Amino acid sequence: MVLSMVAMGAAGFAGTAVAEPEPDSDQVLLLDDENNEVGDNPYDNIQDAIEDAEGEEDAHTVLVGSGEYEESVTVDIEGLTLEGPNAGIAGDSDERGAEASFDVGGDISADNVTIDGFELRNITAVSGPDDPLIDDDPFSVVTGENTVIRNTVADVFDDAELVRLEDGSDGTVITQNEFTGDGGTFAGAIDGPRPDPDDQLIDGVQITDNTF
Repeated sequence: MVLSMVAMGAAGFAGTAVAEPEPDSDQVLLLDDENNEVGDNPYDNIQDAIEDAEGEEDAHTVLVGSGEYEESVTVDIEGLTLEGPNAGIAGDSDERGAEASFDVGGDISADNVTIDGFELRNITAVSGPDDPLIDDDPFSVVTGENTVIRNTVADVFDDAELVRLEDGSDGTVITQNEFTGDGGTFAGAIDGPRPDPDDQLIDGVQITDNTF
């Protein structure tokens, strides 16, 4: 009798796992670390979901459906993952499906942020470098530690940058991405003279297995 009850209990616990939901196109979901929906789902843009994550203690993942999101994204929530529809699929893979795309230009200031499975657009790749609406270099500044950008297609215009690594961005990992466009740089380093030539302002950066 005891063995039978234990077996039933184990089966019951096994059935409580929550599968990750699949957002519709142009839809964004905010999940906790057990894949439960939190916040005010569904969202129609990525930034609103990120901002709501700040008020959700267990918020862990912003799950983004395919579509063109006309926004740049700023991430200032520690440990947050932005997961696109092609998460886990290398940027140059033929297995990629419909993309979720957004513009670079927002910054990553929190630690342990992951961006996985998107198409990132440098706005000059769409508008051209002489567009009068573009006042500054449109790139995302990374100052948080252990940022991961992976499995992403990056469209960058000539002489532009996608990501600027600045002081504090130790441990950044950029991997399994495909670099497209007319030229430019996937990742640039901090500008200007160092306070002390012997100082190493950024440490532990890994840029590996990308396609250019």
